[in-house]
This record gives sequence, C-alpha cells and structure tokens, in this order.
Amino acid sequence: MKRILLTTVMFCLGVVLITTEAKSDWCFNLRDFSRPDLITARAIVSFYRQPWSEWLQSFIAKRFEGAEASDLRSIYKATSGNLLFIDSQFKPKDSMSAIMRKFSGSVPREEEINRLIRELEEARQGLSNQFPAGIDPDTIKLCPSQEPEKNFFISGEAIEKERENNVIQWAKHQKKAYERLAEKGLELDSIFTASVIGLLKSKTPYPGLSWISFVDNETAMVDFLNFDVLYRIPTYKALKEALPKYEDLARSSQISVNIPEKLKPGYHGPAITNVQKRLAQEGFFKGAPTGVLDEETKTALINFQRTHFVTPDGTVGQKTVEKMNIPYEEKLNWIRITLEGMEEAPFRLYSHFIWVNIPTFSLEYYYDGNLISRHKVIVGRTDGKQIKVRGKIVRWNNTLPLVSEIKSVVINPRWYVPERIRIELEREAANDEFYFQKRGFRMLDSTYSWGEPRLYQLPGGRNPLGKVKFLFDNPYGFFLHDTPEQHLFKRAFRAISHGCVRVERALDLAREILERDNPKKADQIDSYLKKPDQTFITLERPVPIVITYFPVLVSEDGLLEFGGDIYGWKEQNGFKVFF
Repeated sequence: MKRILLTTVMFCLGVVLITTEAKSDWCFNLRDFSRPDLITARAIVSFYRQPWSEWLQSFIAKRFEGAEASDLRSIYKATSGNLLFIDSQFKPKDSMSAIMRKFSGSVPREEEINRLIRELEEARQGLSNQFPAGIDPDTIKLCPSQEPEKNFFISGEAIEKERENNVIQWAKHQKKAYERLAEKGLELDSIFTASVIGLLKSKTPYPGLSWISFVDNETAMVDFLNFDVLYRIPTYKALKEALPKYEDLARSSQISVNIPEKLKPGYHGPAITNVQKRLAQEGFFKGAPTGVLDEETKTALINFQRTHFVTPDGTVGQKTVEKMNIPYEEKLNWIRITLEGMEEAPFRLYSHFIWVNIPTFSLEYYYDGNLISRHKVIVGRTDGKQIKVRGKIVRWNNTLPLVSEIKSVVINPRWYVPERIRIELEREAANDEFYFQKRGFRMLDSTYSWGEPRLYQLPGGRNPLGKVKFLFDNPYGFFLHDTPEQHLFKRAFRAISHGCVRVERALDLAREILERDNPKKADQIDSYLKKPDQTFITLERPVPIVITYFPVLVSEDGLLEFGGDIYGWKEQNGFKVFF
C-alpha cells in the first residue's frame, strides 16, 4: 500500500515512473539527483522515513510546544505541508531576507535563524555533483529500493558490477545529503515561521492566516508586518482605545431597560431615570439623572440611536430598547472580532483603497494611507431564498464580503436588468403594456432563461444606477453605483438593495478617484454626463476594494457604530468571512 501511495505521489510531482518485472518505482538520473530540489527531498523522506506530512508533524511535536506548535500545525495544514519561506532549491525566499533586514533586532530567535541560514547553505553544498568515473549522469537511472543494504538499484542497461557499486555508494551519500537538506530546510522554515508569528503576536493577539497567501511577495509581507499602517484607519485606532472601556462594562452590572409605553420628549418618571442611567454607562448621557426626557436626554438618545442604526428621533421605542439591552459582553466580542478581522484583512497591503462595511452601511475611501472621504451606502436586503455560495449558506439578496479591484468607472451607465429583477419588473408592468418603453428600456439579442429578450435601460433620471457605477471583478455581478433615490440614505437601516452597493454622493467619489488616477478624465466628467449613452473610463491604476462584514465601526465624529449581525451569519459564516 505504501509503495502504491508513493508511486501516485511521485506521478503527481512529475517524477519519471518505470516498471520492472519485480515492482514499480520512481526513478531519476544521476544529474537530477545532484541538485538541491525540494520535490526530490520530499520524495526521499516519504520513501525512506515516513510520509512527508507525518514527518513534518513529528518534527513540530519534537521541536515546539504549546501555542507555537499549534500555530505551526495549522499553518502547514493550510499549505498542504509546503514550506513557506524556503524555495524549491532550498534557498531562503526574498521575503525572509526582507523581513530580516526590515525588522532586524526585533525578529524572535534572530541569531538562531542566521545560524540556520548558514547551515542550510552548507547542506546544499553537501550534495555532490562529482559523478562516479565512467558513468553518464544523464542516462543512468537510479531507483530507490527498500532493501536495507542497497537503498537503490540501477534501471536500464546493465553496467559492470564495480561501477554499479560505485553508483550505489554515490547514491547513498546523496540520499543522506538530501535527508540533511530536508531537515535543515524544515528546521529553518518552521523556526522562521514561528518567529514571524511571534512578531505578529507582539503587535496583535489575532494574526490570522491571511498572510500565508503572499509569503512570496517581500513588499506585501513587510507591509503586513508593519502594523502602524492600521492606526491610520480611524476605526482601528478608536476600537483599540475603546477596548478597555468595554472590558470594564462587560464586567459590570448592565442596566436593563423596560418601558411601559413609548417615551417621548417631556415624559417623566422612573423609566426615564433608568434610561438616563443606561445611557450614562456607555457615555452618551453626561449629567445627573433627572427622570425627565429633556433636551439633554433627547440629544443622548439621538446619538445612541444613530450609532445603533435606529431612526434617530429622540424617543424610546421597542427598537431602541432592544439595542440598549444588547449585552456588553456581546458588544465587547464585536469589538474584538472587528479588530481581529481588520488585522487579518489585507488593509495593510494598500495605501489606496475603498472599504465598504456591510452592517454599518458605510464606505471609506483612502489614498496614500489617509482617509479622503466617507459615504453612506445601501447594501443587499436580508431576505431572499437561501443559496449556497462556496459552501456557505446566504440569502439571494445579501451583499457578500470580498476583495477585488475597481478597474473602471462608467459615467451615465446603462442598466442591464438581471433575470431575477426582470421577474419583479414583470409584476410592476402587468397593468401597463408600455411600461418598459416609457422607462427607456431596450431589448438585447440575448434572452432570459424563459426565452424573452434581455433588457437594458438607457441612462436617465429613472435609471436605478444613477450617474455612475464602479466595476470590479467578482462572480456575483456586484458593483458600486449611484442612485436617483437619494432620500433613501436618510434611513437608519439601509439593507434594501438586491445585492449591489448604492453609494451616497457617488459622483463625488468618482471625481476623487479620477483626480488621482487621470486628472484629464476627471475634468471631462461633466461633458460625459451630457452624452446620451454611457462612457467607460478604464483606471490606469485599479483601486483595491475590500467589502467586509464587521459588526462595529466608528462614525465620523468618533462614536462606535454597532451594526451587529444584520444577515444572521454569526453562527454559520461568522463575521470575518470573505467569498
């Protein structure tokens, strides 16, 4: 069984297979067996010792313990046992060298790592490229054997016994050299990986695994380790500062709010006193409780409501009570999850990006690491049939978290009507045979699944995409766009779209992006708007876009905004999911 498994593995790795009368084995010529090669080393370890993944786990168990061992097991499981910082020729990757330079003096085990780098190079030099006399290294093939005395046999044309013995002895030396190379490669890689995790944990308790995806990019790795970048994002800094406060609140006795009826300005009594005390716990109400819903209390209520996405009317209804009774422990958990999510998300890789957060209905545009503008957004509804996307259950109208790049801006966009919205429009048009003509719809040559021509709507005041849309690659058909229904941004809870993200002051955002990408195009926006059809503007430098599902952010005036779990993903998908 072991031989069958190894034969399959070696076939996948691209090593030559041969068949003899006695058995099937993987074979290679002598020249190939003289080069430092990770695939060959893995094969040698797997054949003569134990499967690579088991050998790797055994090494970790002997060399590391506790959280460090657990972290490494998780990382190597995520990489299918591949080394992170050692290349296919057993050389340290540029990312390792860059981290050692940038964080010299701060890297844990720095002296040991430098020693292991030297020892790895010595192990590489331990492979002999001096072949036995009279042997053609390109034609003679060696096949590993589990016979304890031989370890190898020669395939192909027979050679005289003395030369055969010389080749076998040479191969035994190479086998030991490969085993040492594998040991030193894994030792350096695991210790350096553990040091990187240590460096991350010295800055955050939530390093995550997202950095694994760009270990080959030295600039990205250095940027990821440079946590100071996150402090340029107002939410990160504010949440860090708020964390001790909510840790104290979580340990305190939370005031529970109950109301006999809706409490309006001018109302007085014990219920108002209780509300004032509850608002004071989080810092919304500053004065002494009076038992009267006066202007000061109304202002405190409005601030509480707008940061919990309840209509900010200064009254106390059931929605406000529901938000006041969210346990502090849960709010603390939301803060921690958001900090963890921000540290795992790719923000540190970008100085120029757009960040959309779904539960807080917000968009932030950053350039050169600085916040340029903030915009309210409308996101996908909470309803729709359940569907499975990448193994996760969501609803049809949900906006999905993702990472992409905005590659083009479309002025005066057409609206190409999706199939499911076309069905909804059919109901609206049932009593008006000219419904679509009146609203500027045109037919395409392609058809919907039921055979009718697909529709698009010309630019204009009735086009739901408004004056601009922003296109980015994703498999869900999502994009950012303007809307003629600007009054909808006055709503507190704005999960009302079919999945695309509507942006307040979208044209301003387009100007801000184009002014930094192509000022000439930015100057022409007004002329593009006068055209009867759409104009595509391809960005010279695409703008990264990160859409997240974090439960808490920070408002423009520095107050924590608790959006919570609007889609009910907490249990199944979590808050840090990306699709």
